[in-house]
This record gives sequence, C-alpha cells and structure tokens, in this order.
Amino acid sequence: MLPLELPTAPQGWFDFLAARCDHELETAQRIVDRVGEGAGDFSGRLDTAGTLADWNTITLCLQNATSVANVIGLAHPDGEVRERARQAELAAATMGTRIRQDPRLHSKLAALDAGRLDEAAARTLRLTLRDFRRAGVDLDEPQRRELQRLVERCAELSQQFEGNISDDVRTVRLRPDQLDGLPEDYVAAHPEGPDGTVEITTRYPDVLPFLSFARDLEARRSLMAAFLGRAWPANDAVLSELLELRARRAHLLGYDGWADYDAEIKMVGSGPGIAEFLEGLAAAVAPVVRVEVDEIETRLRQDHPDKRLTRGDLDHYLEVLRRERFDVDEAEIRRYLRFPNVVAGLLEVNADLFRSRVPPDPRCARVAP
Repeated sequence: MLPLELPTAPQGWFDFLAARCDHELETAQRIVDRVGEGAGDFSGRLDTAGTLADWNTITLCLQNATSVANVIGLAHPDGEVRERARQAELAAATMGTRIRQDPRLHSKLAALDAGRLDEAAARTLRLTLRDFRRAGVDLDEPQRRELQRLVERCAELSQQFEGNISDDVRTVRLRPDQLDGLPEDYVAAHPEGPDGTVEITTRYPDVLPFLSFARDLEARRSLMAAFLGRAWPANDAVLSELLELRARRAHLLGYDGWADYDAEIKMVGSGPGIAEFLEGLAAAVAPVVRVEVDEIETRLRQDHPDKRLTRGDLDHYLEVLRRERFDVDEAEIRRYLRFPNVVAGLLEVNADLFRSRVPPDPRCARVAP
C-alpha cells in the first residue's frame, strides 16, 4: 500500500478530481450500460452472487466519487477547486438517483434468488431493493422526473448551505492585550497590523484556541458571535427552500414528511421516534447538565460577578476548571502535540492497522517537546 499522492500545483487538483471522481462515475456508467444491453444480468453471468458483485462495484464507484468530492469541496483553500469538487459531488448524487430509478436494474435485482446468497449478501440485496424504492423506482415516469429534479435541487441547496458557511470567513480586530492567555506561538502568528490591532478570523485554527485560552471575556464573546453568524442571512432563504423541497420529496414517495423518510434507514426508525429519543435523552441528562452549568457559571462569576454564562465563555471556563481542579493544562499538553509529532504518530498507527510502510519524510521528523 502506497501513501496517497496529493497534487502540489493548482491544475493538479483538477486532474486529481477528474481521476478520482469522473473516472469512478464513468466506470459505474459502463456497468450500468452493460446491464441494459445484457440478456440476463449485469455481466452476462447467470450467477446471483456475480450480479450482486457488479451492483456492489457500481455503489462503490458512486461512494468513492462522492467522498473525495465532498472533502475537497469543503476543505480546499482554492475557491475554484472547491467549486469543481462540488460539481463532481453533484454529478455523483444525480447519477446515484438516476441509477436507482432505472426499472431495468431494479427488475434484474428483484429477480435474484436470495436463497442462493449467504446472510450478509441477502441483507445487502434486501437493503438495495429498499434504496431503489426510496429513490422512486415504483413511481410513474412523470413522477420519477419530478423526484429527480427535486433530488438535484436539494443537492445543490445542501452544497450551497455548507459552502456559504465554509466560504464566509469573518474577522474581529482586537487589541494585542486581548490575546492574553493564548500560547506564544498563537500570539506570534497574529502580529499587530498597521492600525495597532490584531486580526482574528472565524477559521477553526483561530477560533478554537482563542475560545479556550483567551482571558478577555468581551473578545471571546465577539469572536463567538462572528463565528456563529457565518452565512447569515444568506442561508435563511437556502434553508427555507431546502426544507420545503425535502417535504415534497417525502410526500411524493408516500411518507408523512422528511423526518419519516430520513429516519427510516436509521436506528431511530421513524419521525416520531426522533422526538421521543430527544425527549428521553433530555430528561436523563438534564439534572447532570444543570449541575455542571451551575459550576461553570459560578466560576465565571468569580471573575465577572455581573455576567451570565454564554456560549462564548463555555470553552474557556471548562479549560479553567480542568486546570484548577485536576492540574490538566491544555497549553502544556500542546507542547507534545506539535504537527510533525502528530503526523508521524498517525502514520505509525496506520502502518500497524493496514500493514503498510510509509516512506519517511524529513518534513515529518519528530521534534522534542
């Protein structure tokens, strides 16, 4: 097993997406086309296990394309690359629904003899036929077209919702003294600007340490407000349309609503089961949570007698209580979690798990705490 080679040049990412996403969809399409042309099953073979194996290849291709596109679409720093990845993810979602609406594929799978399969394969077949039903294979042609349109639009809206959040990087400008309590490397990475202030963004590497270690209450709260305000108000209209279309999808398939449709394939089982679970969970944990919140708020008021606990204070005072009660200092622990050490440790774990050898990279050499 060799480590995944990621591109180093901007154009390389477009080639990477083509190889990792487009190629997977093309492979899936070739197998699907073979189904339509075949007289009996996906590959011309008459064995049930072979037919199911071909279907498994199709689903793996779809999953591979989707997973790669989703990660790059959310995490890549280049906006053009993110947009290309989102297009690839949308193409995979569209193909997945179209394939599961194909009556030819459904009829061939439904005709398989589950009695010739082992327990795991029979379960796979049963769940596959369920997924075809959930994709609308039993609907008439106009209804399938309408459902496909709804699925594609919902996928676009979901991407837009997530993209609006990840792309909306906000900033707060603070006095240098408001970084009091943060580790030295964090302070060094955020120098004063020409106006004498320091810029802190809503990106996770900025936000998470600041909320844990910054002693300035107003600075923490202002950063938390900016963080929670990402993609607002833009996402209001996106979410409203998404919820409406999801409900229409569910009703078209015969469900009472999206909650019932979504929960059917999960442990909770049904829409009402979601509310029951949450209510039971809330009742079970509420007494413990109330005690912990009271303890955190009591500690807050030692520093700020006139303040009430907010979300912007929670991470900081959890860290304060860990340090004061248990002598656990996250800032001290960070010295042992320097990036080269973490990368080297992860590679060692993966080498053990997958019996693979990763060539050493001098950039990932361990460093002393």
